[in-house]
Amino acid sequence: MILNFNQSKLTDVPNSIQGNIELKQLSIYDNDITAIPEWLWDFRQMEILNLGDNQIKMISTKVGQLTKLQMLDLGHNRLQSIPDSIQYLQQLAFLYLSDNQFEAFPEGVNHLSNLTYLNLTDNQISTIPDSIKQLQNLIELRLYNNKITTLPESITQLSKLRELHLMNNQLSTIPKDIGHLKDLRVLSFRNNQIQSLPDSIQNLSNLLYLDLRGNQLEKLPDLSGLKKLEKIDLRWNPNLSITPSLHQLKKQSCLLYY
Repeated sequence: MILNFNQSKLTDVPNSIQGNIELKQLSIYDNDITAIPEWLWDFRQMEILNLGDNQIKMISTKVGQLTKLQMLDLGHNRLQSIPDSIQYLQQLAFLYLSDNQFEAFPEGVNHLSNLTYLNLTDNQISTIPDSIKQLQNLIELRLYNNKITTLPESITQLSKLRELHLMNNQLSTIPKDIGHLKDLRVLSFRNNQIQSLPDSIQNLSNLLYLDLRGNQLEKLPDLSGLKKLEKIDLRWNPNLSITPSLHQLKKQSCLLYY
């Protein structure tokens, strides 16, 4: 069973849902709901749950009962945390937590071994735990518009990662083994405070797009190994010197912005 109450000007989850024990998909996106009733967490057949764009401030620990959940959207709410019981959602592949009030990375998330997409953009997160390395199936990680100052070296162990978005943070360095992310296609560090790139970045042989705009770069390592690169943005690095390897990238039909 699939139920959709999107953009219905609701202030509460409709009680009429309560008896539908076989409910598999529920979307209550873009309403004015402030609290989720406890009975909602008893729908143990639920596979897709969209509660995005409401006014929700808290999620019950009973969320861990939805063990068949594959997609969970809690974005654009007022959440400051999410219970550690989320770790029991071992079929979860897609988790959207953008535009909330998280100040700390939710530790329970790092136990979601089948997660492929994680979005924590537009929060107030300052640090990423070392345990992020446990997300071994992660393909896309979005952490832009936070207050992140450092990245753990363990993030370079996410071997299936294809997109890493970190623009508009407070990073000054990049993990030295970033080149271990061999499947990476998109890498964005726009608008940080990065002063140099690790030599290993040239090992990102599948990289298509590299965004380094708005940093403090002064020099670059050899980037000629980025054979598949289609676009690199180096604008707003006022002290950056252009190296011969950049000219080589242009010869490979890479769009170069500087």
